[in-house]
Amino acid sequence: MRYHIGIDLGGTIIKIGVVSNGKVLATSRIDADSQGGLARKLPLIGDEIDRMIASIGLSACDMAGIALAFPGIVDFRNRRAASTNAKYDDAPGLDIESWVRDRYGVPFVMDNDARMAMIGEWKNGAGRGAANMVMMTIGTGIGTGAVV
Repeated sequence: MRYHIGIDLGGTIIKIGVVSNGKVLATSRIDADSQGGLARKLPLIGDEIDRMIASIGLSACDMAGIALAFPGIVDFRNRRAASTNAKYDDAPGLDIESWVRDRYGVPFVMDNDARMAMIGEWKNGAGRGAANMVMMTIGTGIGTGAVV
């Protein structure tokens, strides 16, 4: 079975999910402490991913890719944080794609968290089939996205 990992970097909670064919196989949450930066959280995120996939009887070699939703401005094409909102302020200097490649050897995508949430709902959730859609995310911060 091929599966994907989704990571949502919230201001207070980091949410991780394992998904295959539109079905959520496992979820987990870890404290974010976003003021402390992302570099020190990456090993914990990796360990949690490893724990989750082992707990549901999967192997890292079955992983198809990892997506990361970041709470700030993202250079989508280069898969890097461009600017932060006082959360994970070290992220613009990190090469998260290299971390994913070195640890898992799979494709990596990264985008703004509100945009990723909007696309997810548009493609697979409440907005499925809609020609136009607007979404607002409310958490530690506020984000918006639109499909027109």
